[in-house]
Formats: sequence, C-alpha cells, structure tokens
Amino acid sequence: MTRRLRRNHTAAFKAKVALAAIKGEKTLLELVQPKEAMREKLRTEAGRAVYKMRKAIVEPVFGQIKEQRSFRRFSLHGKQKVSHEWKLVCAVSNLLKLFRSGWVPAMA
Repeated sequence: MTRRLRRNHTAAFKAKVALAAIKGEKTLLELVQPKEAMREKLRTEAGRAVYKMRKAIVEPVFGQIKEQRSFRRFSLHGKQKVSHEWKLVCAVSNLLKLFRSGWVPAMA
C-alpha cells in the first residue's frame, strides 16, 4: 500500500475554503480556478506522476490526428455537429489502428 502525501495548501487557499464552507456557499471545486487547481495538483508527487502519464497516453493521439490525418479545423458549425464530426474523426483513427495491427473481425 502506498502512502499518500499530505497536501501543502497555502494559507490563503485554506482561508478561502474555510470561509466558503462555513457559509455553505460553494464546494471546493467551485472555489478553485482551473489554474489554481492544477497548481495544487502538481504540488503532490502523485499528481505529478499522473500528469506525466498524459504525455504518453493522450497527447500522441491528438498529434497523430493533426499530422497524419491533416485535421486542423472542423468543417461544420454548431456544438452538436462538431461533436458528431469529432466522433467520426476518432472512429477513423481507431479503425486505422485496428487495420494496421492486423485485426480481423470474427465472422458470425
């Protein structure tokens, strides 16, 4: 079992959270700005380890889609249409990976 490191929050951050908790206004996630949340996360050893894995797992996929597929911008407008177009781009990327790996679908 790994030991969790204690988080070292700044005094200002602790005060901000305590005041909001006493008033019952906001949750911790609502209080923290995205930059502040990432800064707090990267202060821990575990947070840095998780973020390092992102480079090897997530980022290469976006690079491959941009470079090999030349997908730089969406052709359609509107959130729903863009969502559908992105799903199509991802499906093509996944199908090409399966094809190149030699995968053959089982015949029914």
